[in-house]
Amino acid sequence: MVHRLSKSLIAFTIAFLGPSSVLGQYYEPVVRPLGSKYRVHKTQHFEIIFEEGSEVEAWQTALILERTLPEAQSLSGLARKMWMPVVLNNSSDRANGYVHTHPFRQEIEVPHIKGNRIGTRSDSWIEAVATHELVHATQAQASGPWGVGKVLHWFAPDAARALNLSLPPGLNEGAAVFFESPGPYGAGRLGDARFQMQYRAAAASERPWSLSQLFEPSRYGFHANRHYIGGANFFAWHYSKDQGLFFEKMRTRRFRNPVRSTGLDLRRATGQPLSELVTEFREETSTTLVHRRPRPPDPIVESPGILQRRPQWLNDSTLVVYRRGLNETPGLYSLGIDSGATKRIHSVQLPEDAWFSVADSIILYSRYVPDRFSTLASSADIFEYDLSENRERRLTHGARAHVPVQSSSGIWALQNDGQRNTWIEVDTVGGIQTIRGRSQADLIQIAPSAEITAVLVRHDRMQAIHRADSSGVLEPWIFIDGAAIRELSWSSDGRYLLFTAEFGSVTNVFCHDLESKRTLQLSDVPYGALDPILSEDNRILVYVDYQHEHYNVVAVEFAPEEWVEVPLTPVSELPKISPRLELPKDFTHEPYKSGERLFPRMFLPVGVWSNDTPERRLGLGGGLSIHGSDPLRRRTYAMETTLQARKLWGRAEVSAVFRPVVATIDVYSQPDVAIARVLTQEDGKESIRDITYGEQSRGVGITFTLPLRFEANVRHSYASIIVGVRSERTRWFSLDENPVPYRRDTRQSLAEWERSTRVDVGILLAVGLQQNTRDVRPNRGTVLGIYGRADVIRERDPRRTGLYMRLSQYWSISRRSNTSMILGASLLSQNGAGVYSRSLVLPRGHEAFLGRGAHVRVDAEILQPVWYIQNGFLTVPSYFKVLYVYGFIQRVVVSPDYRGNWSAGLGMGLQFRLLHYLDLELRASFNPLDFNKGYFSLM
Repeated sequence: MVHRLSKSLIAFTIAFLGPSSVLGQYYEPVVRPLGSKYRVHKTQHFEIIFEEGSEVEAWQTALILERTLPEAQSLSGLARKMWMPVVLNNSSDRANGYVHTHPFRQEIEVPHIKGNRIGTRSDSWIEAVATHELVHATQAQASGPWGVGKVLHWFAPDAARALNLSLPPGLNEGAAVFFESPGPYGAGRLGDARFQMQYRAAAASERPWSLSQLFEPSRYGFHANRHYIGGANFFAWHYSKDQGLFFEKMRTRRFRNPVRSTGLDLRRATGQPLSELVTEFREETSTTLVHRRPRPPDPIVESPGILQRRPQWLNDSTLVVYRRGLNETPGLYSLGIDSGATKRIHSVQLPEDAWFSVADSIILYSRYVPDRFSTLASSADIFEYDLSENRERRLTHGARAHVPVQSSSGIWALQNDGQRNTWIEVDTVGGIQTIRGRSQADLIQIAPSAEITAVLVRHDRMQAIHRADSSGVLEPWIFIDGAAIRELSWSSDGRYLLFTAEFGSVTNVFCHDLESKRTLQLSDVPYGALDPILSEDNRILVYVDYQHEHYNVVAVEFAPEEWVEVPLTPVSELPKISPRLELPKDFTHEPYKSGERLFPRMFLPVGVWSNDTPERRLGLGGGLSIHGSDPLRRRTYAMETTLQARKLWGRAEVSAVFRPVVATIDVYSQPDVAIARVLTQEDGKESIRDITYGEQSRGVGITFTLPLRFEANVRHSYASIIVGVRSERTRWFSLDENPVPYRRDTRQSLAEWERSTRVDVGILLAVGLQQNTRDVRPNRGTVLGIYGRADVIRERDPRRTGLYMRLSQYWSISRRSNTSMILGASLLSQNGAGVYSRSLVLPRGHEAFLGRGAHVRVDAEILQPVWYIQNGFLTVPSYFKVLYVYGFIQRVVVSPDYRGNWSAGLGMGLQFRLLHYLDLELRASFNPLDFNKGYFSLM
């Protein structure tokens, strides 16, 4: 493996720069959805780059960012002048927002996120996500005292920004969640009961989250957003003590020196020893958050580590629930109401809201369908699963629809329209008719009964139930001041409307009785109740009760007379729903031009060395590199020059996206090594020796890459097709005292230049890859790589051709215990040595000459996790994920040149994270066939 010091050092110290391409570009080109066109609106501090059709959202984003910028800058301190691209994408329904430092920009998916990912009291999705990401942006852009960050900003500002963001992820996200949650309305996630219920339960458990767990993303844990929840609560708690001064101190310390102890930084910033800080935080948290712990109802079945949502009655004794968990394949499962037995009906990954509905033998749901070419886009479409035929059928194509439900007239659903949505009806052939157009309200759910259609609406920071007529006109109906209403369901006779709402910062189950006109509370849980539904005879109430890392499905007797009435707030207090927002006439924008934004972004030192046996003969090397990109990453480039083996080398690479194809041109002069089988004479005797020489290559190449996506749900299938042409000159040079050899047949020295032109083609195909939360490797699926290389022109030598194939079959011996196996085979076929690297087929730890012919290696690896550690240290910033044992075996079964032994190993592996962002995997093993051999790797 060849390491580049600039990348390794930056990854280790600032650890926020993304993965680099093989040829060394920091700014990798990105294929955006076909047909997407962008325009630009400029403000004093921001360049809003928005997709056509998102003008209203662009205007709103600009207003929100400019208004909140000074306050956001005050969190990080010592603000540097802000000028930042903000990209608004409107081609994907999988909503998200993020800040990148390479290149520095903010990206927001315009359609609002589903489920409970943001607070119910936010005025809009754009308001919530833009203010959240603005905190990361101002933190990245902030300045600081003299130190590494100050110097780095002169020649690599994107790298300096990454230094600012190298604080623990939980602390960064905690500051952003805190900032999005201001004001008397409790907007944002800190004021949302669903966001807080997981933290409350963890704080009251026998093993509350440690400070390291609050700060680190969880790879194999139950809560993927644990660092958001824990970090936000920690930040809010300490903000009440010093108004956030500790955060500014920690950022400036990290800006000055990125490789330092987080524990020490916390102590210096807070003025408290770490143990004292943790004790005080836990004590105050338990006092303020855990007021009471009523006994929870008994669950139908204990399900630790499993999320269960949306129970629906299939018949009198069976429920259908959506389940996914640590060792559980996501999907729809049957659940016996008496036995608690579960059985998977259909494997499917539902969106964030986990929504589905059951009507007779048909299950309706929406799921994301990946864009064929772009990893940035997925469309939400409606599907039905027929229980009688055990078959899934797609009902819409590109509808961007979610939360489907069967009505008397057809399928009703909500369709994304910018950051808002519309109410649509889908007919039997997938045709769409709009019932209610876009307004300033977000429609959350449609719940029809035989007589009344209830619609859950969020508007003006309030979430209430409305009644709707057949034309989509909404009339306010049920509103509880200060309590966000969620999850509507009707009893079968249409008498009771069930829902959840939060009182005392806990969501409980409620029902509205249409006969008595009373609203009653039906549960009293400690942390949160979700998804209520009544049985056909109105005798059994089923809902989900959250306990620490449990989403338990419970069934209790429905006895409304035993519960107290809850007063409703007069609906006259609800503001009238505003019509669709109109764009002001003075809003200006212009076409986006990538060529105007290609200035160099980073000048970085480069260090080159190799761990591999032959390549290390080149020695150490060093130099300088330049990197640049436009904000949309449609055009990227990198140039570098290095000094190694007493010679000057260089490379320049430019990439551009042309619709779905990425084209890359590179010009280079670079070193490599070659092993030659040389005939020598000593003392009159001839002998054959393998000698390593340097190989210099000068050339130009162009490569076309076509990425393809076929499936991205429970299973993932994708492909990448590569075609390249390269013309180069090569010659050998000596690395020691050995002279460069000559050919026996032509007596021509290999130190002379040789011209060649070759064609490379390849395809990487992955089919059906599946990986549950605690799987270290996929538990099923196939990966096949086929690569061919052929000379079109070659001076003096015969034209060289080669074929390399690699097949990997993933399989799990036991999914419950996450035992995984990889069975593999590699084929290298070439008409001469050196067409492809011999390491592709040689067993681990073996070196040999591979010449003409076919060479085949078979291998297998088995891996068993033994400890999901999921904890770490702050004094030495480290987080340990999983410890596992593994064994492998490799053997070349066909080769005209190699007659080596088996390569085998038994050992242990550890996945861990250093400095909060550098994910590493350490492996050590011994060869049971030869105890003198061992293998060690750090990836």
